Amino acid sequence: MVGGKAVLPKRVVVDYDSDDGRIITLKQQGFSDEYVSQKLIQEGRIRYQAKTVTSRWLRLRKALEAAENERMDDELSDWHEDDVSSRSRCLTSENDVLTTSGCETSTEHQGSRR
Repeated sequence: MVGGKAVLPKRVVVDYDSDDGRIITLKQQGFSDEYVSQKLIQEGRIRYQAKTVTSRWLRLRKALEAAENERMDDELSDWHEDDVSSRSRCLTSENDVLTTSGCETSTEHQGSRR
């Protein structure tokens, strides 16, 4: 009998199991699908064929990328809302200067514009 566990239908999720984690690790290291398939079997993991490793890797990458994009969008939205509200409080006239430490009104620039 061949080593490894029988292949059962399994959803691709962001919270992946150790078998999917091993596929991700090996594929990110540049190993071929055939090598990954054989390595999983040798380690007593699931018995995926090389073709199955290919499709599973693509679906895992797509799910992880979608989750990362969603996380980035959430962070960007939060940053944008905070940034807009803080800058709207800072900008009271066209002579205001924003710095990394907060808001400062500069009267030095008024003379140079005339």
